Amino acid sequence: MEVKDKTISIASTWTVNGEMINKVSSIMEDVGILTDSAALAQLKEQDWKKPKIPNIVDPFDGEEYLDICAKKDKSVKELSPKCRALFGWAKKQLKTSHPILVASVMDYMLKVLGPSPKHNGEIASAYALSMLSEFRHIFAYFPIFEIERENKSAKEKAIEESGKKNDIAPYILFTLESIESAIQRAKDSIREIEGVPSRCVYRLLRIMRPGQAYGSKDLMERLGLKSRVAVKRNYLEPAMKLGLIKMTIPSKINSPLQRYIKVKKEEK
Repeated sequence: MEVKDKTISIASTWTVNGEMINKVSSIMEDVGILTDSAALAQLKEQDWKKPKIPNIVDPFDGEEYLDICAKKDKSVKELSPKCRALFGWAKKQLKTSHPILVASVMDYMLKVLGPSPKHNGEIASAYALSMLSEFRHIFAYFPIFEIERENKSAKEKAIEESGKKNDIAPYILFTLESIESAIQRAKDSIREIEGVPSRCVYRLLRIMRPGQAYGSKDLMERLGLKSRVAVKRNYLEPAMKLGLIKMTIPSKINSPLQRYIKVKKEEK
C-alpha cells in the first residue's frame, strides 16, 4: 500500500502479506477472549511499565502530538509538512486497513519524521498504543512497551531493514510479534478463573480454523502430544465447556467419526 502524499518520501510504501494477516487474526482472537470481564479485571491490576508522557486524547491530532513533543523538547517549534500529511493519511487509511497495521506504520513513520530527535521513539510508540487503545481499550493493559524494551536490538534491526527496503513490512512484523508476546505475558499473569480459557485451550484454538473439522488424532499431532486422553481431558473438554468448539456428532460422543469444529464468533 502506498502513502499517496508526495511529501512523505521516507519509507512511503508498506506491503501486507499472509504472515501479517495471520498474526492480526490471531491477535484479535486473543483480544476477544481476554476482554472477558474477569480476565480484564486482573489485567488492570498488573503493574506494567508505561511511557512517562502525558495522556493522549486524540492520537490522530497532529497539534496534540506537537504539543507533547514541545513539552519533552523545548527546541521543537512546528510539525513538518510530512508529519501533518501523515496524520491526515492515517485517518483515511483506517477506512480500508486494519488499525493494528495503521498504528504500526504510524509508529515507524513518526520515529523517522518526528520533530524531536531525542524523544521521537518514545512518543511515537505511545501514539501507536493510543491508536490501538482507541480501537480496543484492552490494548492499554498489555505490556507492549516492556516487550519492545527487552527486544531493543531486534527493534533497531527492523527499523534499519525497513529503511533500506523502503518498505515498512519488517517493522510491522516486529510490532505484531511484540504485541503477540505482550498478550502472551498478559495471559500468563491471569490466574485460573472460571470462564477464562486455560493455556491448553489457547493452544488448541490457535491451531484450529473456524468451520474446519478436526479429528482427535489430527489435533494430537498438531499439538505435538502422544496421548488422546490428554487431548480430550485438557484441551477438548474445557474448550467445549466454554462453547469455543463443538462436536460434529454430539449424540455419539465416542464415535470414531467424531470431529471437532472451532465455533465462529457469531455462533456464540
